[in-house]
Amino acid sequence: MNKRYKKNKKTLIFLLLLLCTKFFIKNEVFAQIGGRNSFAFAQNPHNAWLSAMGGVNVSSGAYEINNIFQNPAIADDTLAKTASFSFATWQADAGQYQFIYVDKWKKGLFSGGIRGVNYGKMQLTDATGAVLGEFRASDWDMMASYGIKQGNFYFGGGLHYLVSQIESYNAHALAFNMSGVFQHPKHDFRIGLAVQNAGFTFKNYLQGENTPLPLDIQLGASYKPKYMPVRFSLTAHHLHKWDIVYLDPYQNYTVDLTGQRNVPKKTFFDDLARHFVIGTELLFSPKFHILLGYNHLVNREMKIRNLGGTRGFSFGFGFHAKKYSFQYGYSTHQIGVGKHFFTLQLRTREIFRKKQK
Repeated sequence: MNKRYKKNKKTLIFLLLLLCTKFFIKNEVFAQIGGRNSFAFAQNPHNAWLSAMGGVNVSSGAYEINNIFQNPAIADDTLAKTASFSFATWQADAGQYQFIYVDKWKKGLFSGGIRGVNYGKMQLTDATGAVLGEFRASDWDMMASYGIKQGNFYFGGGLHYLVSQIESYNAHALAFNMSGVFQHPKHDFRIGLAVQNAGFTFKNYLQGENTPLPLDIQLGASYKPKYMPVRFSLTAHHLHKWDIVYLDPYQNYTVDLTGQRNVPKKTFFDDLARHFVIGTELLFSPKFHILLGYNHLVNREMKIRNLGGTRGFSFGFGFHAKKYSFQYGYSTHQIGVGKHFFTLQLRTREIFRKKQK
């Protein structure tokens, strides 16, 4: 009777997750992602591990508490009493920051954190171009989440309060992240499902504006062959809309001998590939990992005609000790242009543990 109750409880949680997803998804479907949503920074990676793995992953990285921002279902007791700080370098004085702390509460893990982007100082001008002074702009995400383990399943949910400020204009929103992960009982195989940034904006920059949040539904799997020191991950994103291809008519075209402009057409396989991100972890030892990733959507959207590059590729490494972990990630966008991410993770229960007499 007890086993049957637990099984029904798991099924109920899955149904509630799907119901909430359906409630927050709107019927409007646009062909491109950029420019249609507010608080776009919430869908970007803010830590070294996720950046190095391609920017999207909901099935691996169970030892990395920073992933709770995207996947609150991480509920392993070994993560209790752990703190982490991440930052990324941008141009000039702009940068990204993220802090999170996790501790055990009742039968699961409670976490709280904040992440954001500081865009630095910019010139304030009037309609004629005359300089009036300087102003700042920033985006912030304050999060609280809870995750619990039920057998081979992990479930979690997170509440996010989003704030954006540009000069004297500001916007506020509430977002919800929900996720579930299945861990195979015998093999190193995990499947993850996450609904990210489902919610609403209750105050926008200008009165009367109403732009949706960057909703994303992600499904991924990670697998490590028994005798190989490699873990592979494949993650699909934006599952709630098929067409995410945008072809700029003013850049992506050729001109034939008659002067006719030929704009490239969308293809099925290009649209399909843009939904997937590949990540690889090279596990040289329990203490040292090499991370590699490829994001095809970034590769295509950052493409400049007649110019190559390693856009969409990312890499990094992680060093793990008993009391702390350090990770570095680098994601490329153009030739010589990318982001450096640094993450320091501290296990406070090990650092402040009293020595046994």
